[in-house]
Amino acid sequence: MSTSTSCARCGHHVILNIDENTKEDCARSGRVRSTLIVTHPLGPLDNPALYRLIGGIFGREDRAESLCRKFVEAYAALQSAARAFPPDRVLYLIWKNPWMTVSRDTYVSRMLALVNWETVPADCADRYPKIELAGRSARRRRRRAAVE
Repeated sequence: MSTSTSCARCGHHVILNIDENTKEDCARSGRVRSTLIVTHPLGPLDNPALYRLIGGIFGREDRAESLCRKFVEAYAALQSAARAFPPDRVLYLIWKNPWMTVSRDTYVSRMLALVNWETVPADCADRYPKIELAGRSARRRRRRAAVE
């Protein structure tokens, strides 16, 4: 997602994310007089540094530190609550035509892992692999029929 904002002290800024924006988005944003801020948080624990970065750019360090404190509290509460969650596997679909999912080397997979959910496939070279659902559904139906 690209967000464009400005502040009187700083001028015009465009915040880009490596996983969400293309090189073309970046090039288009660079055509206007603006400061490009490119982010790439790899997991939830990267959020406090991101808060501090953006807070520093916009002169809102106090707000950034407040967000960091709230994050630390919420993260601790989640860790405590997650102990009660049984491990599970999840197929997290991000796109259709073609169907695509996330590998374990993504922010969303690391987020789900906090509550003991492991994304499938377990081993994958691509961060956002294409998958075939038709075959999976047919195998699942055959397995269910065999159990019944």
